[in-house]
Amino acid sequence: MDEKQKAPSEKNIEILFVRHALNLCGESATLFAPSTREEYKSGYDAKFVGQGCREIYLQFKTPRILTKGGFSISLNPPQHKRLLNYPPDAAFYVFSAFTSKEDLKEQQIQLPKPKDFLNLYLAVEVHSMPLTTDFFHYSCCAYKKPCNVKFKLERDGNIQSAPHQVDGKACYQGASLIKSFKNRRIGQTLSGIESESRGDEVQVKNYLTLFEPEDFTREGTKNGPKEDQNFGISIRIVGEK
Repeated sequence: MDEKQKAPSEKNIEILFVRHALNLCGESATLFAPSTREEYKSGYDAKFVGQGCREIYLQFKTPRILTKGGFSISLNPPQHKRLLNYPPDAAFYVFSAFTSKEDLKEQQIQLPKPKDFLNLYLAVEVHSMPLTTDFFHYSCCAYKKPCNVKFKLERDGNIQSAPHQVDGKACYQGASLIKSFKNRRIGQTLSGIESESRGDEVQVKNYLTLFEPEDFTREGTKNGPKEDQNFGISIRIVGEK
């Protein structure tokens, strides 16, 4: 399971996904980016809050690129357990088939529309992989889209393959995930007004430009807000006029 190339960092793919997703959502959704402390407690990297207090929770993963082709992602057992505490169709692993930082930049140039770029991501519902899942593998299909997700369980022993197929109904291309969320087909509806999203909501201009990874840190962006150490930040996108 050696690497032959290095995929873009988790933070890089997360930043681009949430920006395009917010653009696609318009003003119908708010992004909550938790602090490091809150992320550890809750298990997710980003949460989208839609109309009617409906939420989805996203955990972004960057893969190892396998020498024989395909991609591999190891799960963090405590994190996976936390994500399984969310109801079905509310929490998702999100990943891509980008093979380098240069590949990522090239796809941004070729696919400037949010819907097209988001479909280079695949989201898999966390309940499709049992608690004892060690890792999952996937392939790159046509147009650089991730596909064919399989997972390996602890009981499978010391093997490097992933023999169990993830149900296709649990997999969403990025744009389909956001559309299903907007249409209230997926997500958790809160029973009350209060949630853990206690960061101050801020208005930021919608910018979807190419970036250098060092421009962005967990403390914010050159043009964006900084997180609260305890709770994080909440962002509602404002489209360009």
